[in-house]
Amino acid sequence: MPWTVPADEDAIALLDRSIQQGRLAHAWLLTGPAGVGGLALAREFAKALLCDAEQGRPCDECRQCRRVDSGHHADVMVISATGTGSIGIEAARDLQAAANLQPYEASGRVIIIDDADTLTREAANALLKVLEEPHPNVTLILVTANDEAILDTIRSRCQIVPLRPIPFDQVADALRENGADDDDANRLAKLSGGRLEYALSLLADTAPLDARRAALDEILAVRGEPVADRLRRAGRMGDDFYADRQRLLGRLEAWASIWRDALVVAAGSPEDVTDSESLERVREIGVTLKEAQSALTETLFTVQALRQNANARLALESYLLSLP
Repeated sequence: MPWTVPADEDAIALLDRSIQQGRLAHAWLLTGPAGVGGLALAREFAKALLCDAEQGRPCDECRQCRRVDSGHHADVMVISATGTGSIGIEAARDLQAAANLQPYEASGRVIIIDDADTLTREAANALLKVLEEPHPNVTLILVTANDEAILDTIRSRCQIVPLRPIPFDQVADALRENGADDDDANRLAKLSGGRLEYALSLLADTAPLDARRAALDEILAVRGEPVADRLRRAGRMGDDFYADRQRLLGRLEAWASIWRDALVVAAGSPEDVTDSESLERVREIGVTLKEAQSALTETLFTVQALRQNANARLALESYLLSLP
């Protein structure tokens, strides 16, 4: 297949087959773990949809492919969350207006909605109107790491494409192509859990690695805290959530990574930790296999609850009190 973006091969095969057979849905929902590369695949899909080649699309050589790659194609629109952490009604109105326009330089128009789970209710209802009255020349591509947060009425009108992490060697190869040496490529590929977009972000910005070290500090601190201190910590984390939703969720995902490492250490497989550099500190957590498994489960449950707009303070209080 001519697709060059590193992504879930089954997902690429589905999208490619749909183009070859001319059986294209009006709307698609690409869903997988955060950082798995859904936006990059959505752009590649847009390129394939608009490509001028009769076969082997995307060809990466025609004007349409080059324009999409440049990010300046007049018929490709990308909508994403703003600084507020959500996609509001103004963006949805822009989407409605774009969906009613005739293609300018290609055979159709493609509108990509990244982080589609952050659509406000008003914006989601505006999107639903577009889906209910689809324009024949417009393809919508929604990208999300939390498809359960999307209205059922929207999900039911989309072709759902699940995205899985890709093999570590593919992630490592992509990191090398972006300037990483062998040691960094292998380490970051493992840390990413096969999520290419996340791996590339680690290469460009060490903040997530710093967040992981901070998460380890926090877990070790919580281990020795009485109930009252845990409740106060939950209050501070709740305030952090309302100030910057995505930052707090990323912080908890770092906690999940630490608990996963604590689990494999407790299981007697320290060679399988995500980051070997933190192995000795993970050992300091000193939990049993059952405690580590419970902590990981509770962390993932809390992240999901917060993504679904649970009361942040109550969810975080329950979480911190559940930890060993």
